[in-house]
Amino acid sequence: NKPIAVCEAEKTAMIASVYLPGFTWVAAGSKDGLTADKCRILLGKKVILFPDLNAYPEWMTVATRYGFTVSDFHLKNSSDEEKKEGLDIADFLIKYSPKSFEHYPASWDQPCERNPVNDYWRLVNWAENLEAAYISDNRKKYAAILIELEAAGFDGIPDDIMKQHAPGTLTFIND
Repeated sequence: NKPIAVCEAEKTAMIASVYLPGFTWVAAGSKDGLTADKCRILLGKKVILFPDLNAYPEWMTVATRYGFTVSDFHLKNSSDEEKKEGLDIADFLIKYSPKSFEHYPASWDQPCERNPVNDYWRLVNWAENLEAAYISDNRKKYAAILIELEAAGFDGIPDDIMKQHAPGTLTFIND
């Protein structure tokens, strides 16, 4: 009954299971290891993705497609150099004692702080969710996403993001 935490490497899953035993840790096996077959097995379960720092764009896309959550813990707590290196959650955890993580901090579940990089990926996520609502012709979900976007302090999604990540929604808006 534990939430499932997905990381890239088997090593990371083993280390993280010691630090954060409240999850069932599994590894995707590689940056591109979150295949459709693997993700379908996880449908209906609470799944949190812990991508390596260089895999956020790809894993955000997967999360949007399958309704998974993406942890931004090590994204929020990494330097520019660490981001360039593409470190994973284990690289952060091993800096501390496992006892430091006895209780999964609620603050990790909060949205990323506002900055251009985090805002971009949040907007991409909303655009892809809008596209999914469009494809399924779910106007209630579509409206709820727009309300969530506004509540988060955004005036809308820039046209370039919409054209790339939600091209069908322009006709949906006009219907």
